[in-house]
Amino acid sequence: MYQLSEKLQAAVILCYQPPGMALDPETLVAVTGDDALWELRRLHMAHMCRTGAPGTGFRVRCFVFAASEEPLTPEAALGGT
Repeated sequence: MYQLSEKLQAAVILCYQPPGMALDPETLVAVTGDDALWELRRLHMAHMCRTGAPGTGFRVRCFVFAASEEPLTPEAALGGT
């Protein structure tokens, strides 16, 4: 994430749409660390083992959003002020 932020010269949030899921903001997975990347790799490997042809039908859509400069407080995240 650091390299992506450096390249874009801004704080960013990286999200991906899991394969087979509808494009809906509720289904996007935020990449907050290595765990999220390993989960994506696990999904990829499970798909590759399930299908006969490597790469067939496996598409991951990634989205980059600008991160807010100030972190949200727990109250703000829950809709309070």
